[in-house]
Amino acid sequence: MKIQCVEREKSDKEALRIGFATSGETFPGVEAPEFAGKRNHLLRLHDGNRLLVGLGDAGEVTSEILRNAASTAFSRLRQWKVRRAVLDVSRHLPHAAACVEGAILGQYRFEDYRDEKTPSLSALSLICGSGAATATVKKAVKAAATLAE
Repeated sequence: MKIQCVEREKSDKEALRIGFATSGETFPGVEAPEFAGKRNHLLRLHDGNRLLVGLGDAGEVTSEILRNAASTAFSRLRQWKVRRAVLDVSRHLPHAAACVEGAILGQYRFEDYRDEKTPSLSALSLICGSGAATATVKKAVKAAATLAE
């Protein structure tokens, strides 16, 4: 899987866009009972080819919670046979590596003895923003990808 850090404007417009949401956040076109931002809750919005992933309470978000949320989301992407995704980690830059680990681990399937293999993600773009922090995030993401694979 090809992983790259990009700015929002340069992200793949055709890919499924994944965003994290905490409890209490509101989104245009989404009713509160439909998606409340509960931990690991997923909501796919077909109008904009987006997926919202719940993180629970904003004050309790950790690397482990983000890793689990990313794993849940990317496991579902494999079921849906999605080939390209854009993950917005701009609000969670210190935890970007955990998000990548979760994404890679969520895509994993032991299929050595299966005749028909499920296609996995071919490209993942991380929206990291721009600035000095991006270089640090890129190094952490590369290390996380190596570790998870």
